[in-house]
Amino acid sequence: MAGEITQQAILLALGGAGIGASGAVGAQIVAAIFTGKREKKQAEDTEERWKREAEAKRRDRSLDHKTALFVKFFATMEDVHRFESPSAVLDHDTIRTRFAEMRPVIEAVEEIGLIAPEIYRYVQKTSKLMTDYIFTKLGWGHPQKNSPSHLLAIKQEHALVGGWIHLTRAAVRSYIAHEQVIWPEQAIAELNEKIRLMKLAPYASANVDMDEGLTI
Repeated sequence: MAGEITQQAILLALGGAGIGASGAVGAQIVAAIFTGKREKKQAEDTEERWKREAEAKRRDRSLDHKTALFVKFFATMEDVHRFESPSAVLDHDTIRTRFAEMRPVIEAVEEIGLIAPEIYRYVQKTSKLMTDYIFTKLGWGHPQKNSPSHLLAIKQEHALVGGWIHLTRAAVRSYIAHEQVIWPEQAIAELNEKIRLMKLAPYASANVDMDEGLTI
C-alpha cells in the first residue's frame, strides 16, 4: 500500500545503510547491547544496596539501646581493670564496691545475649574472666596467698582480662558498623601465648602492668 512503511522496507533500508555505513551501524548495535547489560547490572546493584540499607535500618532501630548497654559494659570493665591492677590492695570494702559495680554489668550481659547474640559470647567471656580475676586477687583457689605462684596468676589474669576487653571492643565495632562478627581464633591464640610467656620473667617488677603491649 502506498505511503505505508513495511517491515520489509525497513530491513531493505537498513541493508542499504549497511552498504555505505556498516561500521557505524554495527557500532551502534554493539553499544546498545552493552548499554542494556550495564543498565541491568546497575538495577541489580541498586536492588542489592536497597536490601542492605533496609537491613541496616532494621538493626538501627534498636542500636541506640544496644550502644547504651555496650557503653555501660566497657565503662565498668575498664574501670575495674584499671583500678584493680596487680599491685593494688583489695580490701573488704573495695570488694563490696567492685561487685556492686559489676552487678548491673552482669544484667547487661544477659540482655546483650537477647538483643545482640553475636556479641554475647564476647561479653560473657570478658565478664567471667573479670570475676575470676577478683577471686584470684582474694586468694581463692591458691593455698599460699601472696606466694610467687599466686602473684604470677594475678598478673596473668589481669593481662588476660585486658586482652579480652580489646577483643570484645573490636567485635562491638564490627557489629555497630553492620559488619560480620567473626570469632577471632588467631587473636585468641596469640593472646594466650603472650600470657603463657609471662612465666619467663614474672617478677621483674611488682609495679609493672603486665597488660602493657597486649594490643590485639
